[in-house]
Amino acid sequence: MPSMFRTTLQGPTLGYTHVPPMNTHGFGSAQPQLHLPYPHGVTAMQPPTNAGPTPATFHGQPSSTTQGAMGGNSAPGSVSLPVDAFGTLSQPGPGVVLDPGPPLLPRSSAEQAVLFENTSPEEFRAILREMEVQIQATTKRLAEHEEHTASQITDLVNELAELKIAMSEGAVEGSRVRDDGISVNDHPTLKDAIHELAWHFIGLEDYRKSKECWAKLGELRPHPNGLAMEEINDGESQRFYPNFRSGMNHATNQVFIKALANQAYDNETRFRANQGGQIKHGWKTLPDASYNLKVMAAVAEEYWISLARRWRERQSPSGIQRRKDTDLKNNSRSRRHTKNRNRMRMAHLVERLYGLKGAASLCVTDYASSQYSEKSDGMTTDSRARRQAQGCGRGGKRLQSRLWRRRAYVRFLRFLDYLLALEQQCKLSRLEGVSVLKEEDQINKKKREAKKSASDVAPEGSRPAKRARVGNSGEATGPEISKLIKEPKKPRTVAKSFYQDAWANGDARPPQSTGKNPRAPYEFMVRRTWLREHEKGGNFLEMRPASELPWWGEFEITDDMLLPDDIALLNEIPDSEDEHAGEGVGGENN
Repeated sequence: MPSMFRTTLQGPTLGYTHVPPMNTHGFGSAQPQLHLPYPHGVTAMQPPTNAGPTPATFHGQPSSTTQGAMGGNSAPGSVSLPVDAFGTLSQPGPGVVLDPGPPLLPRSSAEQAVLFENTSPEEFRAILREMEVQIQATTKRLAEHEEHTASQITDLVNELAELKIAMSEGAVEGSRVRDDGISVNDHPTLKDAIHELAWHFIGLEDYRKSKECWAKLGELRPHPNGLAMEEINDGESQRFYPNFRSGMNHATNQVFIKALANQAYDNETRFRANQGGQIKHGWKTLPDASYNLKVMAAVAEEYWISLARRWRERQSPSGIQRRKDTDLKNNSRSRRHTKNRNRMRMAHLVERLYGLKGAASLCVTDYASSQYSEKSDGMTTDSRARRQAQGCGRGGKRLQSRLWRRRAYVRFLRFLDYLLALEQQCKLSRLEGVSVLKEEDQINKKKREAKKSASDVAPEGSRPAKRARVGNSGEATGPEISKLIKEPKKPRTVAKSFYQDAWANGDARPPQSTGKNPRAPYEFMVRRTWLREHEKGGNFLEMRPASELPWWGEFEITDDMLLPDDIALLNEIPDSEDEHAGEGVGGENN
């Protein structure tokens, strides 16, 4: 069979034949012959008369010269011709012959008739049906592309508006301190009041606490006549129409912001003067630092920026999806921090109860928290079985282990979880030694009250300095037991919202501290086998020496101080024959 090469241009197949070497001077093979269909209106051209006698031909592979002319190292079965190939071939070189063929691009109905004169009506109808299917598919692709392009344009417009706002306000992403020195987070009560007023002014006070609040916010549009505000309910109330697509300095937005600040100031003034009348939205007394019109205007501006950002996200499907992803990440981060705060309380309790100084330093969020995986797509059969066995619902989150953690460190963290479980069952205060610590706190409290003097009172307007609790021995004891143990009024069973996945399915990322003041992990926290594998690539981990916590390796945590699911997880963590040194917390120090 001849070797056939399909061109990338629309047209018939190119028949390719190779001319065997005929050069008697030893300069390689002669030029191959290409039989190409020529465009309509171009006559066949014969080889030059000086090309020599026509040799016998056989079918084979193209020579290196032809390969270079046809696109470099083209693999057999594909020939890449430039778009202007026929313009180039109209001046053929030696060995190139243009064969007559049907026109590639008919230019008139007469030419089309000639092209299909040998086609039966049935075949012609089949061709038309196939073309119709192709046209429908192409139309669908164009519609999808148009929708995607429109969504991208909307996103770019929204991002441009956000950049203009940030540039006009001199705002920095993530910064809550303005150029005027006002930090809105220092006025939480005022923020809540502005929040309620804003949703009332835009007519969405009924949706403020519902799940549809942001969807309703995204449906808001400027007034058809460009009004910033209009009277409703016979002048009893006002409805504002902020333009969230424009910048904060837009006239309608300035009217909205000033109205928020003035209404908040008016409400607080009447509340303080006790003049009676209607105080809207269950007004609460504000701190003196918040009772300032300039501060109220700053809080109103910051809240408008927040509303505008959420409004723009609702204007495109991609923006809505980004918000979902952001909320998912924030919820996961919030759960990790909540879990870690509770562990930190138990760590302080352990410091006082067992004398383990520095135990709280093991609860750094970057190292102690685990990754909550929200999505259940692609769950393995083993993961589903684990979720069911651990009593977690179908919507439960997957809790991943960190593969770098040593078994002893995991054992200590799960011991803190065991103490939290005792707290929910109202059994934590019954532990041996807790009652003694409570009595010690009472004695210390009476001593502090007796020694309190005028010099200890902090100056007006400043926070009193935090002082460590001092026990009978004169050593710092840490927080009071009453603040560490927060037992409910009666025992309760907390529904499990997450399940522990297999250790092998854990997170492989290395330990990393990303806070403002990064802290290195202790050397006994990291598995030695993981550390050796990690350092093979030249990535050396900075760690704190174990000598900083001399009690590590001496405090023993037995299985009766752990939950059953945690014991099963600890048994999955692999062991190493050279990692038994320093046995103590959890036995194997892997």
